[in-house]
Amino acid sequence: ILLGNLGNNIFVPAIQAYLSDRTPYKKRGLYIAISELSWAIAFILFVPLAGLIIEKVTWYAPFWFLSGLAALMIVLVLVFIPNDAEQTRAGEEVPLFADFKKVLIYTPALLGMLMGLLIIVGNEVVNVVYGVWIKDSFGLQIAALGAASAVIGFSELAGEGVTAYLADHLGKEKTIFIGLAASSLFVLTLPWLGESVVGVMIWLFLFYFTFEVVIISALPMMSEVMPQARATMMALFIAALSLGRALGDVLGPWLYQGGFWVNAIACIVLNILAGVILTRIKLPLHSETK
Repeated sequence: ILLGNLGNNIFVPAIQAYLSDRTPYKKRGLYIAISELSWAIAFILFVPLAGLIIEKVTWYAPFWFLSGLAALMIVLVLVFIPNDAEQTRAGEEVPLFADFKKVLIYTPALLGMLMGLLIIVGNEVVNVVYGVWIKDSFGLQIAALGAASAVIGFSELAGEGVTAYLADHLGKEKTIFIGLAASSLFVLTLPWLGESVVGVMIWLFLFYFTFEVVIISALPMMSEVMPQARATMMALFIAALSLGRALGDVLGPWLYQGGFWVNAIACIVLNILAGVILTRIKLPLHSETK
């Protein structure tokens, strides 16, 4: 799991930086959102396929399939994606982590990472306990519902589709604000919607939809915080998101000892803090912002 996520976290910031280098900021929400569609489509199509492969072959068979796809994609990237390695003068050495210091001492970059961390922690303290809460309250085991994976996948697909339009037309910052407000509102509806299977599915869709709008809007915005060190900026932003998920996984069960409402309130407070920090993030003046 560690190695798989390490590979993912090396690849994702690189592709986001690569796309950002080649697209104007005012249209970047569309391009980033399109690239993120792969997550939702994979969730919808390949989670059921993985289950079928496990059932028909063995539990680790899907990893053979994934490894084969990864090898194929390495070949396709080498063949079809133009090399963008920076040309340096003969004998010039470029320190491997030269841009890390630049990012870590730049206030907007630090604020952006803190914003991302708070957003993820807020989402995760609810995400990690909602199934337990529903089971405890109504005897409903959400994890056992086969429709849950499809609902989450379609909600992410819808969130990315909506963000592809909103982020570039309303502006990335405004779209993030709207997403945070909607997420805070919908998290409060679980005690009411959670009384039926249909209600739970509606809640799942809305909760993941609003979260996806926030994250997919934040990615193009963060890509422009420090254009001269874009890949490093995106890598550290993704690292902040990963740290936020880890913190949320630890905090969620602890907060749940006080009841689901404690987790919901924590999510809302963290969303508000993230919104306040968002107002402090300033992009370079040359950016084509809306």
